[in-house]
Amino acid sequence: MSLLLFLDDVRPAPEGWVLVKTARACIEILRTEQVEQLSLDHDLGEVTNSPISGLTERYVPSPEDGSWVVRTMIQENLWPLLKPKVHSANPPAAERMRGLIDRYGPYGPDGRRKP
Repeated sequence: MSLLLFLDDVRPAPEGWVLVKTARACIEILRTEQVEQLSLDHDLGEVTNSPISGLTERYVPSPEDGSWVVRTMIQENLWPLLKPKVHSANPPAAERMRGLIDRYGPYGPDGRRKP
């Protein structure tokens, strides 16, 4: 059975999709499961207690972001059956990710992985 995999640390996954909140979890699933479709966020991190007086929380970005996932997919040839989508709200990062997928992904014009 193929998975619909949604990488995002903040947004909920659409109905029928499996949510992963970290880049490492995403890669582990790509290594072990057949993924039909992947939708990627770029900016990943976590909310933690703030060491700054007066602030209760702060967002700590992760060095393993959506671009890291795409680079790992390229290095390890871990591609879903359909061309990954990018849903990031970070326009420059989303464009870079799409560029890497277009350049290195094994997809034909129909968005399906070539045999």
